Amino acid sequence: MSPAERSKLYVWPAVAVLLICIFLGLTSEIREAANGDLEFIGTLDKAFMEWAFQLRTPRLIALAGNVTALGSTVVLTGWTIGFALIMFLLRRNRFAWHMIGVGISAGLLTRILKSIFERERPSQFATAIEVQGFSYPSGHSLASAAIYLTIAILASHFYRTFSQRLIIYSLFGILIFAVGLSRIYLGVHYPSDVIGGILVGSALAISLGGIRYAR
Repeated sequence: MSPAERSKLYVWPAVAVLLICIFLGLTSEIREAANGDLEFIGTLDKAFMEWAFQLRTPRLIALAGNVTALGSTVVLTGWTIGFALIMFLLRRNRFAWHMIGVGISAGLLTRILKSIFERERPSQFATAIEVQGFSYPSGHSLASAAIYLTIAILASHFYRTFSQRLIIYSLFGILIFAVGLSRIYLGVHYPSDVIGGILVGSALAISLGGIRYAR
């Protein structure tokens, strides 16, 4: 193993741990807000949702609905299976199973975390779409971050230059951000729900993404 690969072996889990620590700090703030302390997270959630609600128009709501679909179970399952099949065809079986593992893990994590925290969805504003289940963390954001970031990590393996990899990460990063923003705009999640989902999903993708450097 080269010195560069050895350094990556430690950087990946360190970043994942950092993201989880931030998530735990955010969760602590959310619980304080639920108990009546709205000093930080509660105020931020309310202010951002009020701003998003004021910007609602029928056309933008329709656009947000299309964007949020990119984080749905159906679409993300399609991405997962499609990317895995391509990797199998390229005889990159390890990448294929890696992709499948992330998809399954993201689904399980979403169910487990929502059942633990049981945060109710926003009720201050009318939602633009019908949703069910608990709010924290955002399942669309968690799964989008986990799957799209994993695709970027694995796809970047086929590109050697920094600019090429930067483009890949930027495109999928914008996609993750857009899905999360659409959930807030449609009124089905607090901003903190989306941030929490992105943190956990990114930590999952990064922690599993570092495994290939440990082999």
